[in-house]
Amino acid sequence: MNETAHNGKIAVVTGAAGGMGAAVAARLATAGWPLLLCDLDAGRLEPIAAEFRARGCPAEILAGDIADPAYPTRLTAAFAGRSIGVLIHTAGLSPTMADAERILRVNFDATARLVEAARPRMAKGGCAVLIASSAAHMVKSDEIDRALTEAVATRNSTALLPLATRPEIAYPLSKRAVIRLVAHEATAFGERAHGSSRSHQGLSTRR
Repeated sequence: MNETAHNGKIAVVTGAAGGMGAAVAARLATAGWPLLLCDLDAGRLEPIAAEFRARGCPAEILAGDIADPAYPTRLTAAFAGRSIGVLIHTAGLSPTMADAERILRVNFDATARLVEAARPRMAKGGCAVLIASSAAHMVKSDEIDRALTEAVATRNSTALLPLATRPEIAYPLSKRAVIRLVAHEATAFGERAHGSSRSHQGLSTRR
């Protein structure tokens, strides 16, 4: 398995040291995709990458806080001119892992910046999947809809902060914002990946 099998394209997995991310990376490695594995801790990423390399699958790592505004620049540099054949974005925080503001910054703000960085580098026929949650459908109101519209337009969660009074609310808000972001970006990704504004298959969510 080598990069020539996918014409120089790579597969990017965020949250690759977690259960979902590691499982996705393993499936992509089996399919022969050269991997760029992203997560917070290099110490957790490297053993996963080493296992794939031992099986003949090229695997690089990029450790760091995805919520850092400088992270997309580091990610772009790691592409080294290659295009993205697959992007699976599993990185995120649950209500038990952080306070409300941090959850919004990681789950939505970082996702919006990732989408911006990835879009122009998507290969023809490529796809990106952002992990959402059924919890997103637990928060609905006209006020929330207005805040979501502003959050997607500005690509940050500032409008959502007053509504996220605790982590248990911030989490579904952040995931609902991700769903809205995908709806907003799907046409642009379809045009990039498939050359047609009528194709929305370049970007999707999974719950």
